[in-house]
Amino acid sequence: MIAVIVITLTLYFAASGNYATMLMKARRLKSLFYSSMNALGVLLCNSECFFGIHFVLSYDNYYRLFSFQLFKKLHKAIPMLIFTYKMATLRVKLLTENATVPTRGSEQAAGWDLYAAEPVIVTGRGKAIIPTDIAVAIAPNHYGRVAPRSGMSWKNHTDIGAGVIDSDYRGPVGVVMFNHADSDLQIEKGDRVAQLVIEQISTQPLVVVDGNLDNTERGEGGFGSSGK
Repeated sequence: MIAVIVITLTLYFAASGNYATMLMKARRLKSLFYSSMNALGVLLCNSECFFGIHFVLSYDNYYRLFSFQLFKKLHKAIPMLIFTYKMATLRVKLLTENATVPTRGSEQAAGWDLYAAEPVIVTGRGKAIIPTDIAVAIAPNHYGRVAPRSGMSWKNHTDIGAGVIDSDYRGPVGVVMFNHADSDLQIEKGDRVAQLVIEQISTQPLVVVDGNLDNTERGEGGFGSSGK
């Protein structure tokens, strides 16, 4: 889409015409360019991307320099576009025909519902791994937390464990389900078994220090030291 915009801009400003005509086309094209950037939802905070447009509106016969400036900015923008796409999306790959694309129960739901890819029996007072047959690519500095679904936990006495998906993991996602009831639980293909919540994390480096750590009022007070 951006490549088409660049070609269109170059053709407009290379066309013959007086200053008033070129200025009118430039203003129309500026509006189109802003709308396109807004639709893409990227690079709006990078004012350098629009330098060429403001330049050509101020000076006549410099449309060729405008084209050069835009291509120069586009060269810088491509890596930013890719990074923005990766940061703004949760990419999912369906590994088999049994996989179901995760869904959200509502627009503001925190988690994406995960679906069982095959029937599984979770024995009473036991546990099982339920395959989803999907793989995910999570943005850097984030992780995926596989969390219980409240309705299922309440009705079936289940819980979800081992629910951390690192951003660099590209393997299949499995759901570790515990059954705290006495009776077995039958999971069918297509059942919603858990939810995937994407959370931001800190990956600050670890530093080994000599001597004592910073003094605090609590100090080494452990379990029960802060009261009931």
